[in-house]
Amino acid sequence: MFGAPCWVDEHRLARALRTTGSGQLLERARSPWEHALSALVRDKPREAVLSAQRRLVDTVITGDWTGELEAAEFLADRYRASGERDLATVLYQRAGKHKALKELAAADSDTVLPLGELSNVPWWIARARAAQLEAQEDVVSDTEAVACLDDLRDLARQTFSGEIADSPQHSVCHQAVRSACALAPRGTPAQARDVLTTMATAAEAKTCLTICQAQPELALEAATKPFDLTSNGADDAAELLADEHMTALLTGTSQPALKDADMTSLRSRLVELATAGRHLTDIALSRGTRPSARADQRRAGPRPDPVQARSQPHHTAFGTRLVSDSFLVCRLDKARRQQCVDALMTIAAERGETADSRRDALTGILNLITELPAEYGKKVFHWVKDFVLGTQDGSHLDGEVTGTPHPLSSLRISLGPASLRGPALKLAQACAPDDGAQALVRDRAVALLQSDTRSDIYDAAITLTRLPASATHTIDPGLLAAHTDRRARQAGAILAARHADQHVDTIRNLAKDPDYTIRRTVAETAAHIANDTPLHPALLQALDLLAQDPHASVRRIALGVSRDAAGR
Repeated sequence: MFGAPCWVDEHRLARALRTTGSGQLLERARSPWEHALSALVRDKPREAVLSAQRRLVDTVITGDWTGELEAAEFLADRYRASGERDLATVLYQRAGKHKALKELAAADSDTVLPLGELSNVPWWIARARAAQLEAQEDVVSDTEAVACLDDLRDLARQTFSGEIADSPQHSVCHQAVRSACALAPRGTPAQARDVLTTMATAAEAKTCLTICQAQPELALEAATKPFDLTSNGADDAAELLADEHMTALLTGTSQPALKDADMTSLRSRLVELATAGRHLTDIALSRGTRPSARADQRRAGPRPDPVQARSQPHHTAFGTRLVSDSFLVCRLDKARRQQCVDALMTIAAERGETADSRRDALTGILNLITELPAEYGKKVFHWVKDFVLGTQDGSHLDGEVTGTPHPLSSLRISLGPASLRGPALKLAQACAPDDGAQALVRDRAVALLQSDTRSDIYDAAITLTRLPASATHTIDPGLLAAHTDRRARQAGAILAARHADQHVDTIRNLAKDPDYTIRRTVAETAAHIANDTPLHPALLQALDLLAQDPHASVRRIALGVSRDAAGR
């Protein structure tokens, strides 16, 4: 009476395949797929695309699902290589290639890629489109952000409840939550509160800080969420408590600022979490948010001699607690801090240590040196000059654990560069005793910008921005703005804004930089300057340009600074 269920009956084309003899449903003189691959090898992109298009049509006709996804990805790669971003986007979505979509979005961060619906599509397409939204959360329009946030919240709830199909790993649900958290600061206060309450898990704890900045009315709720997550044992949220932005929020130095009573309450909770031994909360306390240092004294001492503990024959230690321990002891009495610095100097100068351990020692000294007497800082500066000049480079096992890892060796690995000049330069800047010492640091930082090591370039850029304005007025930010490394260009933006009267054209060019992080640096630097002095007309003009920026984060900062400047 009743026919067999549809899932029992074989696909009619699959049954027909048994009678073809050739194993193909469609007769072709040559396989389009083989022709496409051959054309690709022969560097004939037009032939490759035409053959792949035939292959895609054939797979749809014959019901070859895996072949369809394969052909769609092949075509997307060809379109991407030819600069056809929109066509590549549509086909990457169809193939479910979420990583390729993120790479495509990052390649031109100012352009919004086409986006289809999130509902009534296969799960792999929904996941790819949600990932694309996460990658482009800063460039979609405000109206689209609100609408997409509603769609993502619905998608997350429906996949979680099983109303719509998801992958076996629940990848659609996880991606929808991540994308919703990324878009939450762009949504309405009601949407942001819903995401904060139901979706901001430990893995997405950073959303809380972003909501604090973008939704001032939710600042207290957003700031409280990481404390709740940490209380439940979420280490990812605990890392957020040690973040510099959270420190600024708890000390009243950020915008928007919390009420004094709310800051006091949150600081008390931080002390309770640190007393309970929660992950990284002791470091959060070391950053100026605690009433005393007794807890740190109990944790920090007594400790064994670090040199004696690490200098064992035929033994090399990888990974240290030198940096985190330096935070714990930074509020001890002067004599004990100096003892710790002396021990760290011994480790940093020991060539028998690995480069990674010596860098940790230099960073630990940097954390401790800022509150020690000036005379002791002068001593450290003269000691660290050899590191700044590069004469101390060369550590134990450099040939095995630094540089480029060997692709066929499990022993020749990379734990970072062999150079110690970067962290040494930051330490020299922190304890430079006079103008001459600052000039030396400045010159070495400019020279280090030519390094082939990315970490050295980053440290040099950081050092230049930390030097006083009197030491950097001779640097041409235009040269830094032309650097190939993003961090060097960001340093150029900061220096140009500090000396705006000398670098009007450079500021204008940086406000139009193709990299939105450079434009955001200009806006953030203007915001810092506006807290102390009136802005130069060149910066005000740059803010007018940035107020029309494609990225919402840049627009928000620029509009806020312009509004505050107009109100003064």
